Amino acid sequence: MSLPLERRRRLLHRAAPALSICLVLSISCTDPPRKSPPPRPNVILVSIDTLRSDHVGAYGYDAPTTPHLDRFAQDSTLFTNNIAHATSTLASHASILTSVLPHQHGASVALGAKLNPETSPFTEILRENGYRTASFNGGIQLDAVYGLDRGFDVYESIQGKDAEALVLAGDENRTSGLVERSLDWIDQGTKEEPFFLFVHSYEIHHPYTPTKEHLELLDAGYDGPLPDAISVELLREVNDGTRRLSDADRAHIIHAYDAELRSADEALGSFFAALRERGLYENSLIIVTSDHGEEFGEHGKMGWHSHALYDEQIRVPLLIKYPGGVRAGRITTEQVQGIDIAPTLLATLDLPQPSDYTGIDVRTLDDSGDGEDRPAVSILDWSRSPLAWAVRTSRWKLHWVGGYGLFDLDRDPGEERNLAKTHRTVTDGLQAQATELLAEDRMPELVPAAPTKKTIEQLRALGYLE
Repeated sequence: MSLPLERRRRLLHRAAPALSICLVLSISCTDPPRKSPPPRPNVILVSIDTLRSDHVGAYGYDAPTTPHLDRFAQDSTLFTNNIAHATSTLASHASILTSVLPHQHGASVALGAKLNPETSPFTEILRENGYRTASFNGGIQLDAVYGLDRGFDVYESIQGKDAEALVLAGDENRTSGLVERSLDWIDQGTKEEPFFLFVHSYEIHHPYTPTKEHLELLDAGYDGPLPDAISVELLREVNDGTRRLSDADRAHIIHAYDAELRSADEALGSFFAALRERGLYENSLIIVTSDHGEEFGEHGKMGWHSHALYDEQIRVPLLIKYPGGVRAGRITTEQVQGIDIAPTLLATLDLPQPSDYTGIDVRTLDDSGDGEDRPAVSILDWSRSPLAWAVRTSRWKLHWVGGYGLFDLDRDPGEERNLAKTHRTVTDGLQAQATELLAEDRMPELVPAAPTKKTIEQLRALGYLE
């Protein structure tokens, strides 16, 4: 017997909520909710200007210069043989940003030229792909007038090394000040918008102006005639022979450099801790490197660079912390170069690489020693004629600076015994590689830069201009 129509309606009305629940449960069981994609990694590039790798604890240095960077190395891949392409700040950093050699990107303080507009800084690619971009740097050779500000939303150069004073006034001119400004900028963004940050510090560049606290930590016993602050003028007197140094004096100058490195390292330690507090450290790609090193008497100069191409000036640290702890604690001995940083960064983010890039993604190296021994070219000053250069493999290094110098780095890491005349086959092979890599048809038209009077004065005071 069928129910009356009105009663059937009342029963269906009461059952509707249950039917809806069953329908929702059925859908949820067959179609699980979509997961939101993981956040894109933030990217941080830190350059400590004038940092030679053999003054870093993780690279075997005995003095306590870099305890925080040494701990960072445990989270990173450390590259024992990373070669800079120039012994001056502008040319080397421009190669890092564009993955081409100095004579190809065109930026030169000596020639008064800026980055060629046909080059492709990776910063432009990041910004095109939704990254906020900023740099807080020491200026001078990195002044925006030289074109390295391309691709940056914010490009702020602070005073850097004060060439007119022996002691810096306040922490704003040290790495700690750059870190503070960087964190302020990071905090202005949102977690949904990834960022790229380039931090560059001149803190350990001459003049060496350490705090008393840091100098006493590394040089407590010195009682000689030199001041705590080592000025550019003092170094000029040493290098032109008008001031003689004792062994203790030489050690004191090196300790002043090391003390400033200790200060920069403490700032990096604070920076990494602040990133952890903000939940940004783990998922960030963080690269720490330098543009060139410094000579401390190995080949005739004290506290100086930009005059030769020995390893104390071109072998610099490279540590890469990948997102999620990937490749942490790994040590890679195969030779890498400044031009490899941009391709590695873009490949890690799965972003396209411009066709003119000449570096590689260093993640492809297996460190077995069986891979191709890629030569690295470093240029002293490509405004010179003839060009002064060095080409380096993992074992051999050939210099051309007014004459050939060939060195067996396995047996002579200090580059003291010139084998150019006795090993002609090696010399000829490396010379041919240098000729190919430095082909003049790759040189661009110069684009004039117009540095301010203050920048020119700073460049001259630091020894970059006559």
